[in-house]
Amino acid sequence: MKVRQTSHRTAIHGLLLGFFYCVFLGNIIFANGSSGFAPLKIGIGARPAGMGNAYTALATHALATFWNPAGLAFSNQSNAVMVHNAWLFQSRSDFFAFHWNRRRFPLAFYIHSFFIGEIPVRNYPSLQPLAQTSAEYLTGGFAIAHRLSGQFSFGATIKYLFEKIFIHTASGWAGDVGFRYRFTKKKIVLAAVVQNVGKMNALEKEATPLPVLARLGAGIESFQVASHFQMALAVDATYLFREQQLRWNAGSEIVAWQHLSFRTGFWLGYPNQFASFGVGVRKAWWSFDYSFRPFQQQLGNTHQFSLTIWL
Repeated sequence: MKVRQTSHRTAIHGLLLGFFYCVFLGNIIFANGSSGFAPLKIGIGARPAGMGNAYTALATHALATFWNPAGLAFSNQSNAVMVHNAWLFQSRSDFFAFHWNRRRFPLAFYIHSFFIGEIPVRNYPSLQPLAQTSAEYLTGGFAIAHRLSGQFSFGATIKYLFEKIFIHTASGWAGDVGFRYRFTKKKIVLAAVVQNVGKMNALEKEATPLPVLARLGAGIESFQVASHFQMALAVDATYLFREQQLRWNAGSEIVAWQHLSFRTGFWLGYPNQFASFGVGVRKAWWSFDYSFRPFQQQLGNTHQFSLTIWL
């Protein structure tokens, strides 16, 4: 028992020390204003969105390619996921990922597109724009994970980035590194990830600064709250290096009769956002999820739809 408690403390201390060292180092390297490539800051998946994007610790299937690649090592079966996001101002995104649950080194790949339409073009201030244009973003990458023990895993993602705004294009590369620790038999998870470390080529004259960020997450995967009812809880702290902003996410999920899910999420430190909601249905080999995320100041609402196929 003492040996196990010591290993718990050692793993937790190492995870937290490494995370805060990355935050400290990132503040020195990246703290220089604001970042672009907005799709990298918008969460992927209806289940995460319904839980307030508090998903760093809970991601264990194909969505882990976006949230935390270390989670791939804790999945029980291969799977594929498709996501559609109806975002603000007629923007939209589509995401596909496949996770091959290999025994020692699980692999995954994903592709993500984001489209923003009807952007006004002006050479000088005017009521009527000269024309309308659009912006397109594309990312695609591969992820690999390894489970060092029954409790601890690490993972990495490398991704290609492409953006087109008006007639100008640019490309680049970035990477993520994540860790995950699961307490034995307690279903309590602690996880951390550093994302979007990389560089873009120049877009016309200047390169778009990437949104380098660090997430620290904790969660309880599932516990019984009543007969036929289970619950999951999660909380995330996200730090944006360039903006030097700290944001908090929290979420809960109630699963009824192992098939129906009801979710609520909270967003702290996000402009014009506070809560989100979601529902889901799961069967033997598939699951479907939906999330609703309202924005204040009459900005509108966003909707995400996810379909997961379990192989």
